[in-house]
Amino acid sequence: MSTSAGTQLASLVTVLGPSVLGPSPQPYRQSGRRREWRGEWRGEWRGEWRGCPHYARPQRGNARSSPPIRHALRVGCTPEPTESAIIVPIPEAEPAVGRQWRRLSGKAGWGVPAHVTVLYPFIPPARIGPDTVEAIQAAVRTVPAFHCVFARIRWFDHDVVWLEPDPDAPFRALTQAVRCRFPSYLPYGGRHPGTVPHLTVCAASSFDPASMRRAAADVADELPIRASVERVRLVVETDAPGSWRTRAEFTLPEPPAW
Repeated sequence: MSTSAGTQLASLVTVLGPSVLGPSPQPYRQSGRRREWRGEWRGEWRGEWRGCPHYARPQRGNARSSPPIRHALRVGCTPEPTESAIIVPIPEAEPAVGRQWRRLSGKAGWGVPAHVTVLYPFIPPARIGPDTVEAIQAAVRTVPAFHCVFARIRWFDHDVVWLEPDPDAPFRALTQAVRCRFPSYLPYGGRHPGTVPHLTVCAASSFDPASMRRAAADVADELPIRASVERVRLVVETDAPGSWRTRAEFTLPEPPAW
């Protein structure tokens, strides 16, 4: 993937601000009234309270009431997914790439495996339904399963260390097939013309330059990495670390020669 708004999904993902810390998208109704919190962050939460089942109602005259998310965490509410992406997992690269994340940050990314991005950002998770899943399946099944080799370390400026897949044409074909079904969604929001298929090793948003150079050298010792690409995943996440999870998985058809 590309730089930070998805720094290991794009490649990882930019931590979202307080605007996502609102109530559940399922409105709470009582006596026929829609009840919800309407507010904004201005160094503190300010807004109009109309009730919500998991959040404490602020006291009258209390201008510094706590953000609803704090109370939600106390009572064990699960944050709703806020972003989604379509990726090709590359489990063969996980030992080399995952080891760098564990060594440098003490964790294996944000719950995303080593992968090549097909499309990110994608549809907001709350709007993903059976029709969406069926459309993704129809799109990706136009590309047969394939083999590829990751043999070269590359850099995007000084921001991202990545592995180059060879061939990259099947990854481009997957992106094009999905985009034909969902033309409103551009790779990386259209920020990077001429998107290049790649597998991110590390990014400047998470590591210092010396650590990135060391990671590049360490992964280079593991090359080439040979991969069999047989699956595509739809993944979703909240703004919590390690929260990316699989929403659906799709199997590519076997090519005639297999």
